[in-house]
Amino acid sequence: MPRPFGVWSPATTIAELHARTPSWRDARFVSIYKLRGEAHYSPETMAWFKNPQAFKDHIDRIREMRYSDKFFGQGFKYPRQMAAKVALVTGSLILLDLGITWFFYNRWVPARNPTWRKIVNKEWEEAINNSPWDHRTHVWAYSNIVAMNLGATTLPGPKKFYIPA
Repeated sequence: MPRPFGVWSPATTIAELHARTPSWRDARFVSIYKLRGEAHYSPETMAWFKNPQAFKDHIDRIREMRYSDKFFGQGFKYPRQMAAKVALVTGSLILLDLGITWFFYNRWVPARNPTWRKIVNKEWEEAINNSPWDHRTHVWAYSNIVAMNLGATTLPGPKKFYIPA
């Protein structure tokens, strides 16, 4: 007896449901660019043709019509090397943004704002005249004594350190 919904008829038994449900291990991520190159010849549609090869030829002709040299011809014009073009446009926009930022902070603002020039010159002067090591002399305080004691305790020979009684 034929099923009422054709190929889309629901499964009537658990065994049929298990047979028609793919395993979770069969799941794959397929690139849309690779998927466009694959042709699916539907068996249900091929059954309507006396010559199944004629149906395949029709499908192949329709798929070939997607690529045309006409702007307003038949078919869809799919993009080529999309990732490279997106990366090129994104990189150029980043370069433009960096260039505008550099120009604004290095040319435009100092040329129009004498207070900015004064602040920047003062900052440079402080950075040149105040070495960071001037404020870190406590790091090296007693370093020669510490090194001498370490050497006295770690080197072989009679020990020279004093243990109070």
